[in-house]
Amino acid sequence: MVNKRKVRLMARTAMYEKHDGRKELKNAQYYRGDYIGMHMLFAGIGVTGGYLLTLVLICVYRFEYIVNNLTKIDYRRLGSTLIVTYVLLLIAAQVMAYFVFSIRYGDYEDGMKMYISRLKKIDKLSREEKKENNNGEEE
Repeated sequence: MVNKRKVRLMARTAMYEKHDGRKELKNAQYYRGDYIGMHMLFAGIGVTGGYLLTLVLICVYRFEYIVNNLTKIDYRRLGSTLIVTYVLLLIAAQVMAYFVFSIRYGDYEDGMKMYISRLKKIDKLSREEKKENNNGEEE
């Protein structure tokens, strides 16, 4: 006889694996620190690329001013301003990335706990079903 509870659990588990579980199962292979660190690294690379692109665009836009004032520009102040701005922007991005990916990893952990508990329930129901079948054959 078909166990309706087991079928429902298997259907829910299959739907989870097909939708949310695909990403969560992939990310479950990482430890928390590795997952957060990897995404913080990507965030740092993105911020650096965006900052450099922004500087290039500003220089292209202000090219005439830069060429006309090459000897008048205070390069030390400009350099220190650019570095301080970059460092502050990078720190802000890293802090935001840490919190965002910590929350995401926590959500993935919750999903994985639910998934594993469903698998355990399915396994338990399968074992009980086998016991019942074996007991029925012995009699």
